[in-house]
Amino acid sequence: MLSEKQNVLSEALNAACCREERGILEKKLAEYLSAHRTLVLEGFLRFRMQEFLMLWELAVDQAAAKVLMQKEYGELIEALKRFVEGRTSRVAAISVCIHADGTITLSDDNDVHIEYVDCAPDGILNLLVNMAPGKLVVYDLSGNEKNRLTEAILRVFGDRVKLYR
Repeated sequence: MLSEKQNVLSEALNAACCREERGILEKKLAEYLSAHRTLVLEGFLRFRMQEFLMLWELAVDQAAAKVLMQKEYGELIEALKRFVEGRTSRVAAISVCIHADGTITLSDDNDVHIEYVDCAPDGILNLLVNMAPGKLVVYDLSGNEKNRLTEAILRVFGDRVKLYR
């Protein structure tokens, strides 16, 4: 629980720092301090810096949603991994070629080729899970070091995968 809170706060700080305009914040604070001898921080934030306070609140909400989605995605991948481990292989081997233009080619051990021009990575992963291949050879030609489909295949199929980049 504590680690999740730390993840949310660090994510929120990064998002807020990228969006906020420090110059405006510093100018408003300097103007106020030149006119007044004391500063009630909570009042200053609530009444004079509402737009920044809303920005920070939005950043925390978005960070919490992002951390929650990442956690749920990890749980889904683990469930798929256990599902695949429990299934018997329907196909001995499948080759997956992820091209630089985003198209994907699937080939089985009988040299049957299927071209996917506009298919979501989740659809390809779903297809592979249902086929339950005994061996997967992935050719990632996308040029993307952290290709979402490649990473998901590696996590779900584990030691069944041979990856070439």
